[in-house]
Amino acid sequence: MRYNRNNLGYTLVELMVATVVGMVLIAGATATFIVQNRSYISTESVSELNSQSKTALNIITDDIRNAGAGTPFNLSTNPINGHTSVIEFTDGGNVAPDSITVVGGFREIGNITVDPNTPLQIVNGNNIWIANAADRIDIDDRSNINIDGTFFSRIVNCNNTGGVCTSPDDFTGVLLSLPPGELVVNRPVYLVEDVTYCLNGTNLFRIRRNANVVICTGGAQSDTELIAQNIADLQFAYAVDNDNNSRVDIEKGDPNILDDADFINDGAELAALQLNPDTIRAVRVSILGISNRADPDITTGNPPAIIENRVHAATNDGFKRRLWQTVVIMRNMQE
Repeated sequence: MRYNRNNLGYTLVELMVATVVGMVLIAGATATFIVQNRSYISTESVSELNSQSKTALNIITDDIRNAGAGTPFNLSTNPINGHTSVIEFTDGGNVAPDSITVVGGFREIGNITVDPNTPLQIVNGNNIWIANAADRIDIDDRSNINIDGTFFSRIVNCNNTGGVCTSPDDFTGVLLSLPPGELVVNRPVYLVEDVTYCLNGTNLFRIRRNANVVICTGGAQSDTELIAQNIADLQFAYAVDNDNNSRVDIEKGDPNILDDADFINDGAELAALQLNPDTIRAVRVSILGISNRADPDITTGNPPAIIENRVHAATNDGFKRRLWQTVVIMRNMQE
């Protein structure tokens, strides 16, 4: 009987060659996977960095732009949770982030509804009924409201259930400090309150009512919202109207435009400005985002050397950073 030599299997040399070829292919595939995975992680990290920091910038600028909307004419006699100015700030100097507090009717909490005792389409007097406002108003730190964006008043009495005004489920309504006059039902009602933006570590918070800006936390009755993570710095600079002519003082740089030189970020000037923050007419907002992980393919990652009046030391840590900056004109400041 004859044997076919091809049925004897692979020789040792053939097995070694096949093994080496297989290992080369596996090594190539592994290297490709590692490169692609690094690229994906880097792209995802940058995308998250840009998305979070840009979203945070938009939220802050919207509230600054609307600061003063619906507030009383004189906050000195009608303070909002102790705040006597539409805008207040804390400067971190050259070593720490800044914080900012703005006052205004930023959110709609309900609408005027009919008096259940006399269901007319006109509401008149100190008593009003607010639909859809349960657990959003009280007679303490959520007592300041604005009706239709034009009439400010303060809640002085209501049917209080667990510290919350319950309207319109009761028949007493909400008693105001000032009568708004005749009101047509369905007009919007806004809660006038203070909103603070500050950094706690790399977490950017929006705190409604009674914030402690030193440690960036809220009180027992505060609404604290984390709006962005991985924020390395938050800085503000201010342009003012000291001569009260309803426009920003153009005293530096180009006399015909509002440019970088017209903004105050110097510690001494900011300390003086804190005595009269109502002269602020424009705010420059700077947010420095940082990636949530280092990129092994880069060795730089340095932050800007200085943002406003804060100095940043070089790091070369491989963390990517993105600086966003915009100027906001405050359109509701008192003249």
